[in-house]
Amino acid sequence: MHLQNWENIIDNIISKNEKLQAVNNAIFELRKDLLNESHTEIIENINKTILHLEAIEKYINSNYIENFKNQLIIGQCDTIKYKAKHYLLAYLFECNAKGESYPMGNKKELERIGNERMGAGKGNRFYKVFNEIINKDLNFVNNLIEIGGENWRKAVIELSNAPELVEKYLKNKQL
Repeated sequence: MHLQNWENIIDNIISKNEKLQAVNNAIFELRKDLLNESHTEIIENINKTILHLEAIEKYINSNYIENFKNQLIIGQCDTIKYKAKHYLLAYLFECNAKGESYPMGNKKELERIGNERMGAGKGNRFYKVFNEIINKDLNFVNNLIEIGGENWRKAVIELSNAPELVEKYLKNKQL
């Protein structure tokens, strides 16, 4: 079986455990093929494929373990502490969902919104984070992960004043 076929199979599987099982099956099948073939070129291709699949397996395992550790850490806390960037993302997506424009350059208004959403005295931090984030493309998932971490979407929904509307907006944008 060719590497491309296995990559397509692996990409179509949702569960990490299923991905690991698919990788393990691929490695097993390729090793079986390796024992039955005698052509040098085929053997070299199979060996390269095995190395590639083993690298994928290590990557999946390392991410799985890291995510598991993060879940344990989050599970130990009674509440998740959100940062200004999470509150800001929630606000920005809420504006987008409602078709409202951001108060660009209006420090007092941004501070007021920050104080309202994050608590008294936190408006200036909200304003500063707004200026750091406003030029980033919020339609690109990697930017959202960079800003708000892996759980950015959960934070946005939980912190939104209109969670259903924001959820619908995010689904529509495929985010």
